[in-house]
Amino acid sequence: MENKADLIQAASLLFQLGNEVENARQNLKDLVESGVAYESEEMLFALHSFQQLECQWNKAEQEYLAMREIVMNSTK
Repeated sequence: MENKADLIQAASLLFQLGNEVENARQNLKDLVESGVAYESEEMLFALHSFQQLECQWNKAEQEYLAMREIVMNSTK
């Protein structure tokens, strides 16, 4: 039963990070559309933030998928 609770927690983290990634992506899009220079400190900071969040999401997704596989195999 503990594995299922862990899986739900991992899914929640994945959902939260997904929202944060999309907000960061939208922020980048808004900066581009408003004409902010690509080399500006603001743009570079936004890009770095997006990249960090995307890496966190990718790691969380891999952990979730591995955990889901364990839970699915344990319920067979």
